Amino acid sequence: MDSKECEYLLNHYEMVVLTLHECHKKYALIYKRLTNVLTILNIVLGTITGTSSISIYNSNEYPNYELMNIFLVYIITILTSCQKIIDPSKKYERFRNASEEYLTMFYEIKYKTTFELQSEEDLKQYVKQLNINLEDKRVKFPFINDHIYDEYKEKMCSQKKTSKDIEIPMDEIKD
Repeated sequence: MDSKECEYLLNHYEMVVLTLHECHKKYALIYKRLTNVLTILNIVLGTITGTSSISIYNSNEYPNYELMNIFLVYIITILTSCQKIIDPSKKYERFRNASEEYLTMFYEIKYKTTFELQSEEDLKQYVKQLNINLEDKRVKFPFINDHIYDEYKEKMCSQKKTSKDIEIPMDEIKD
């Protein structure tokens, strides 16, 4: 592998890492929103059920309220069960961590190629190590569908974004 191939691979890895960062960030935001929606729905429906239970308890004039209350309790039970089964908050954390790791990896590539890799042998070694690190991260982190990855890669290429054009703050998706 000569230096031109190494340069090409480094540029390719930069784009791959940046694309994976964007994909994981997208999923993290989706799961964060899902967590918030399910939590808010449970709180609102629980409040409605609690207040209607008190009013039903004091009067027996409204049998429809009893049915509505029972229906809302079932909905709350289903929502809570879905939240426990899907566990969107845990998935949010996993995708957020993956996004941050890929972003850190991107900055590491930029730093090493700019300041540390002077010789061709260093460059070859770093490309080999980078390939191993990428494979390890792909196994470790949550799976991204190929069509989502391709969509983001195409979007970034169509905007002619290169690694030199991108400024990404580290606290982009933190709470």
